[in-house]
Amino acid sequence: MIRGTRIKVSHIIGYLLIGETPETITKNILPHLTLPQIEDAQKYYSYYKEEIDKERRENTEEAGRRYLRESLSEDDYRKITGT
Repeated sequence: MIRGTRIKVSHIIGYLLIGETPETITKNILPHLTLPQIEDAQKYYSYYKEEIDKERRENTEEAGRRYLRESLSEDDYRKITGT
């Protein structure tokens, strides 16, 4: 988390990976953050890249569906997902 906020470093990295810049993040997406906070998130990511990348992979829609499919019966899975 970015200190003093509820924003995860993984969210900042996600924005950067889709082409946003620190400036566009602070100006257009999360205006309550500062450039130094974004820079700190980038530094943190460089130290904990493996763990953050794992977290990002586990928090995808695909991962959620896979978890539900493994945890529920086929009928319950269909009820929840509508498929």
